[in-house]
Amino acid sequence: MSILHEMDGGEIALSIDIDQGARISSLNFRGIECVVPFRGEVLTWGWYAMGPWAGRIRDGLVRDAKGNSYQLPTNFTPPHAIHGFTLTGSWQEIDAGDTVGAIVVEGLARYGFADLKGKNLFGVLKRAARDIVTATGGTMLS
Repeated sequence: MSILHEMDGGEIALSIDIDQGARISSLNFRGIECVVPFRGEVLTWGWYAMGPWAGRIRDGLVRDAKGNSYQLPTNFTPPHAIHGFTLTGSWQEIDAGDTVGAIVVEGLARYGFADLKGKNLFGVLKRAARDIVTATGGTMLS
């Protein structure tokens, strides 16, 4: 079962699914739903942060300037790595209110990134919503 954090700014309401990558699962503006609902596939619903990379990495393989290779998880579109792995992780609320929320994800070293932490800051105003995603750390482990 998903954990939702809901914020209401009057004309705009926002729901964040904390257990599904802290994705925006609902954005309702003046009674109109603006987010695609869950349709059975992880990549095709809601709005989610893509981290620690966005897009597709061929064969999930990254090489640094020294020629070292790093294998990224390829569980969505094998053999490629797509949109990172934070989009399915369970995040943790660190600050929650009626109109703002901050959510973090840690413990990503198992994917080859030392000390990687993501933070997703959400906010709603009377007629606007804001989503700011930041990442710190993330040195590749060899």
